[in-house]
Amino acid sequence: MNSNLKELLHKYNNQTATEEEIELIKEKVEEFNLLQEQALKDESPLNQLELDFESVDTDKIKKQVNRKIGKLVLLIFTCLIGLLLTIFLVITPLMNHFYFNPNDKQKNATIPEFNLVSAVYTELTQPYLRLAYVTSENTGPGSYQVEKGYSSALSTAQSNFSNPNFNYSIKRGKNIVTNEPPHNDTAPLLTHFESSSDDSMYEDFKTKRLEKIQALPDSSLLNVALSFKKPLSIKDTLTFLESETYPSASNYRLNWLSVSNTEDISLGIDWFGTFQILEDKVGRSDPYLLSLNKTYPNLFPGAPTHQEINNQSQALEDHFLSSLAYVTDNQDLLEKQESFYSPELLKKILTETKENGVKINGVYLSGTPKAINKFASKPEVANIDVHSTELYNDNFSDE
Repeated sequence: MNSNLKELLHKYNNQTATEEEIELIKEKVEEFNLLQEQALKDESPLNQLELDFESVDTDKIKKQVNRKIGKLVLLIFTCLIGLLLTIFLVITPLMNHFYFNPNDKQKNATIPEFNLVSAVYTELTQPYLRLAYVTSENTGPGSYQVEKGYSSALSTAQSNFSNPNFNYSIKRGKNIVTNEPPHNDTAPLLTHFESSSDDSMYEDFKTKRLEKIQALPDSSLLNVALSFKKPLSIKDTLTFLESETYPSASNYRLNWLSVSNTEDISLGIDWFGTFQILEDKVGRSDPYLLSLNKTYPNLFPGAPTHQEINNQSQALEDHFLSSLAYVTDNQDLLEKQESFYSPELLKKILTETKENGVKINGVYLSGTPKAINKFASKPEVANIDVHSTELYNDNFSDE
């Protein structure tokens, strides 16, 4: 007779077990029930369980817990450092690659092209300001904080135009300007009207201002804009200033030539406008700037082309046309200035100027009362706009 319980149960389920095997199955089931009852009787209640707390090492447990907490904190700190490094070394450079970056340099360049465009654009649009420096700090993915510092061409220390700086942001390729950019708040050179009554009015204003200028002490200094009755060529303007080369004298200085155009906007020429940022940052003979001067003649007078300037009026005209061509050729950089004339407008002016020549509708001068009076009294001048004065200044001398 088979005594294997598993096989017996199989036979029992299949109804093939003999009577002896059935009796054996009943005996084993009865034994199992007895064992189960005994196990239930011997189980101790939970409330009778006694623990020997004195045998537990609490200091050891605390050390183990603190060790685990320390490992967890170290793991969290390591993950944070890894995340920051990933953002700084991977994500930020990757996003900067896709967005506008003012710090990008052309091949072999020693200064970002954004800085050069900023300097040239400042010269074109600001009668008295010259760009001294540009910094562009990366403040996040695709984000930059731009600071521009300016120096003033004015001689007077009390001027409101003295050495301002300006900050704005470029985020994801878009300008964020939170305040007004620095601007020489000068009245535009006045347009001459053809009617005889207006001629009389301007002559009257001119006469009264000349009288006030003549009454000033010889040690005074004036910063003025002189408007011409009719636009002059650059050559005629140099003749007006009694010079064949770039005007230079002990008792006055030419700050800006205001270029006439049909759009009634303020554009002009400052021969030394880009000199400071180039001289201070890259030097006058930088190879990259020299290469730009070959493409854009006389773009940077501070970076000589090793050719003598035999025709100053032609050099000034080349400089103005090259400046306009340079900023319009770099439209993406032009659009990232804090404020700008549209590239389309500047291109239109460039085309018209190439066709008609550079016409000067006025000059911005600094000098002694004697020097300013000499030029302002000339018949070419329609109006005198005095921007600022000092009763005593030793930067200029009539001697």
